[in-house]
Amino acid sequence: CKLKKNPRGGNAPYPLLQPCGPDMDFRMRRIQMAEPDLWKASLQQPQSAPGKSKKIKNQSTNLFGERIGRLHLERQIIDKMGGRKIKALRRADKLEKEADRAAVESELDREKGESNKEFEQTYGYQEE
Repeated sequence: CKLKKNPRGGNAPYPLLQPCGPDMDFRMRRIQMAEPDLWKASLQQPQSAPGKSKKIKNQSTNLFGERIGRLHLERQIIDKMGGRKIKALRRADKLEKEADRAAVESELDREKGESNKEFEQTYGYQEE
């Protein structure tokens, strides 16, 4: 499709369509219908085995007619699963680790102070 100026004048573009690709003419060649018995046989659909319906496993129906099913899935270990971690969660994890580290250091300093007091009471001088 090419856009050219309108030959009658005016500012609006004028689409000039040129044929491209193969030209096809479709004709109905067979208009004769099949015989009734052949037509009936062609419309038949295969039947499943009579009296045998496929059993649906792990499904049942309750008193209200609702279908209830049971899914069997392996247990998932969420802690070891890799997933997207949001920046805010990484910051929170970092802050939590720093708080734990600070708590451990303060506990160690307190225990060291207590052991120095016991050492001084026992031996009469401070440990270096």
